[in-house]
Amino acid sequence: MKNERYIGQEIADHHITKLMIETGIDKFLA
Repeated sequence: MKNERYIGQEIADHHITKLMIETGIDKFLA
């Protein structure tokens, strides 16, 4: 179960990174 949670976090991090790239890091930091 702990491994599943870790994988879920990995996927979430990937989505956040994708959003940052798509939205633009400048917008994210602003």
